[in-house]
Amino acid sequence: MNRGKRTQTSQLSVKLLREGIVESTHCVHAIVCDEKGRILSLAGDPETAFFVRSALKPFQALAVNSTGTMERFGLSDKDLAIICSSHQGEMSQARQAFNVLWRSNVDPQFLKCPIPVGKQSALQYNCSGKHAGMLAVCQQRNWALNTYMDRDHPVQMFVNGDF
Repeated sequence: MNRGKRTQTSQLSVKLLREGIVESTHCVHAIVCDEKGRILSLAGDPETAFFVRSALKPFQALAVNSTGTMERFGLSDKDLAIICSSHQGEMSQARQAFNVLWRSNVDPQFLKCPIPVGKQSALQYNCSGKHAGMLAVCQQRNWALNTYMDRDHPVQMFVNGDF
């Protein structure tokens, strides 16, 4: 690990409250690096293995910015926020994900995310915004919509930097 001049802080945690009661606590391991990869500051254990999961959504959303998709379809900062986020599936969030699809002229039936238990639409899935963003990029680039989740699809290759 490349360790430059750095500051280590104590372990951070995030507490999720429901009606004022702690529902869950999440330990945070964070690293701030400079442009050369030198660690400047950290919290927790920098060697901890983890699954990035939703933490990559902002990086996946770069495809929306770098392809001109935002400009072509007139997507807003709110649209970009839902593309970058994990959400709770509330109607306002589902409407925002729908807005991305509507502005890019994509039918919501192309979404490959499931309908969450107790919900009515795939738009209420916690990462529907990310899916909507990928579909918008596909529409902008004239790539197939029905296979956007396939590993060898151009949007997946683009997001992974293989394009």
